[in-house]
Amino acid sequence: MDFELRRKDLHQTRFLFGDAPSPEDGQALLRVESFGLTSNNITYAVFGEAMSYWDFFPASNPEWGKLNVWGYAHVEESRHPDLAQGTRVYGYLPCASHLLVVPDRVNEKGFVDAAPHRAALPSAYQGYRDVQTDPVYSAGREAEHILFFPLFFTSFLIDDFLSDEAFFGADTILISSASSKTAIIAAYLLAKRAGIEIVGLTSAGNSEFVKGLGIYDPFTFMTTSPSCPATAPPTSTSRATVPSGPAFTPTTATALPTAQRSV
Repeated sequence: MDFELRRKDLHQTRFLFGDAPSPEDGQALLRVESFGLTSNNITYAVFGEAMSYWDFFPASNPEWGKLNVWGYAHVEESRHPDLAQGTRVYGYLPCASHLLVVPDRVNEKGFVDAAPHRAALPSAYQGYRDVQTDPVYSAGREAEHILFFPLFFTSFLIDDFLSDEAFFGADTILISSASSKTAIIAAYLLAKRAGIEIVGLTSAGNSEFVKGLGIYDPFTFMTTSPSCPATAPPTSTSRATVPSGPAFTPTTATALPTAQRSV
């Protein structure tokens, strides 16, 4: 079974039913068990052409694409000498019942898919982690892992980038969309940094949820308008503003006239 979307109109969807592919020598067939479905997955479809997300799992017709998801699967059939049948993994999957892979660099941690059509695509999406040896895996937290771990890459890069740049001299970090998954994880990591105050920007409707997370400093902006709120944050000599949207990529900081820096 495959779930596909029309590339030019994501409102058009369809399910295709048929037999699962049979692996050849050196290949393995993964049976998809579970996956998360959030706005992050819709982003993959929206940027399917621009960022080559459609290319990971080619659809039956070039006018259609498979929705990319993160989740759990097990090796239903293996014709690779180093990958055992039954191995359970976490990784990047299509919204489908099966995925045919070409396992490479197989070891106790898992493997990467060396399918030729994926060779030029980002390596962050290529690995499949063996849950038996994955140090962050928890059987009781599979649902949370599916939802949050994919965005940890982005959040980690935000935290690491700002640290490498000594926070551009800032002592306060303002994070937009404070209730989003990327923002939550970034705030969690940044809050562990000494001497840095974390302020979340959120709407009034999400304020209680954001406060309940316990990772932002007590003062939280609350606004439903894109304009700056009337209430000022704690006194600070310098601030760094971090957009937490799904397409954020660390770039060179831009100097602002008020001694703030935006990254």
